[in-house]
Amino acid sequence: MVTNLRTHYPILLFLGAVLLLGDCDRGASLRDPDHERERRLKPAIAFVEKTIETKGRLPNRNEFTRWEESQSGWIYTLWDRTDEYAARKGATNANDYMVGVWRADWFHYYRSWDGRYLDASDEYPWP
Repeated sequence: MVTNLRTHYPILLFLGAVLLLGDCDRGASLRDPDHERERRLKPAIAFVEKTIETKGRLPNRNEFTRWEESQSGWIYTLWDRTDEYAARKGATNANDYMVGVWRADWFHYYRSWDGRYLDASDEYPWP
């Protein structure tokens, strides 16, 4: 039994290193939430911008849903100027949009008309 355990040391060390490195990466995203927010939103922004570039309009609900389903389980949303919330935040032109990604308790989102990345903590002052 001891001999078998010794032969597994390299495997155990490797797995420990993988877990440690994985945790270090997670820690980096916790230390830099703005970077994480932008990283999660960039694919959605790229999809919407490409649709505007190629079709001259925002993606419709079916196009956006098909794209979202290809994104490894992340929940995204797209609001345009007809959405009350987006209109209240400043969306006025046909290609103005807000795209959001769900983060367990609120959306991180991006506003196309001013290029800002926001979330609930940007809107509501916390004590």
